[in-house]
Amino acid sequence: MDEDVRVEDDICREWANLSAFLARCTAAGMYDHCDDRFKYPSIDLALALEAPPAAKTVPRETRILVAALWILYAGREIYDDLIRVDKPAWNLEKWNKWEVELREVVSDGGLGDEVRSVVSRAQEKMEGLR
Repeated sequence: MDEDVRVEDDICREWANLSAFLARCTAAGMYDHCDDRFKYPSIDLALALEAPPAAKTVPRETRILVAALWILYAGREIYDDLIRVDKPAWNLEKWNKWEVELREVVSDGGLGDEVRSVVSRAQEKMEGLR
């Protein structure tokens, strides 16, 4: 395996692990005192599910995995905040768009088994929050 590929794989794995950790902390209420507690999920979900293809420099599977992890571990908190804030950049329309995009990603194929499993569980969580 090429050294650059290994480094990229390590970076992607670290990003996914950090995002999962931050999502769990968010769900546990550790950032409730912070005004910007949804900064990272807003960026990560948009990068995976909204950004134009030219802006996507991180591998697709990693972006999708990170978005799914945020939903899986902090979906309730994100959903509730989208309802509470209800601004053009952060509202339930975003949630609906993300749900459609995740569905399309799974149907398009191209995801590894592990990522597809996480995305499927995230989709179930999204449906359960409605």
